[in-house]
Amino acid sequence: MAEQSSNGFLGTVRKQISHNDCKATIVDYHQPVSEDWHHHDNVVLCLILRGGTLESRKKTETQAVPGKILLYNQGEVHRNTHTQFPSKNLNLELEEAFFSKNDLQSVNFNQAFIKNLDIHFQLLKIYQELNLNDSYSNQALYTSLLAIFGQNTPTLPVSPWLKDLEEVLADRWNEFISLKELSQELNLHPVTISRYFPKYFGCSLGDYMRKLKVERALFYLQHTIKPLTEIAYDCGFADQSHFIRVFKAYTGFTPKAYKTL
Repeated sequence: MAEQSSNGFLGTVRKQISHNDCKATIVDYHQPVSEDWHHHDNVVLCLILRGGTLESRKKTETQAVPGKILLYNQGEVHRNTHTQFPSKNLNLELEEAFFSKNDLQSVNFNQAFIKNLDIHFQLLKIYQELNLNDSYSNQALYTSLLAIFGQNTPTLPVSPWLKDLEEVLADRWNEFISLKELSQELNLHPVTISRYFPKYFGCSLGDYMRKLKVERALFYLQHTIKPLTEIAYDCGFADQSHFIRVFKAYTGFTPKAYKTL
């Protein structure tokens, strides 16, 4: 899907903004493009907004559906086949100077980002900037990319309970879980959870639970025809008004606006 020609990405470029050594582009795909193996000269970060593709690398294949985030490192060989039409991507291209100038090291995408729900939200804010495209948008793009790639994966003691905690929250994402209840389930002191949670997850327990709910709501909006009231209930929000308020706070969109991307 993130295929590149000499003039940029294949497909139809709808909107584009750039700042120094980075560029953001919205690309639509309405007809077949090359399915050959290829690579990019720069790092490319891609958010699938609509449609999808089968993304192949040397040893893996991934079904890239709406909401999927793909990172292509500089020179990484890949190809995209069985593209659905229409499809839409947000493609971010970063030159080597972006990383060297900002003292950023190469990033292990899976380890650094897979648990970080903020990545999806930051990319949606960049998409919003492309639609606004005013005098502030270029700087906003750069700031968002620094927030994404400037993160450090925390070095924490190897504690089995951290994995257990993550599994409990993933299993009960649509519930309200108090700190006391968590400490009892994990047989840990509440202070231990409170001390390490922000270091490992990058936010408070309440903030993390809201992000899990919004992330699931994103899936429902993209892949189902459920009404907003049902999505709000299924995701554990108090009511539709609460759902809309929280959703917009994290994504910058109302649920209705997001569904029409």
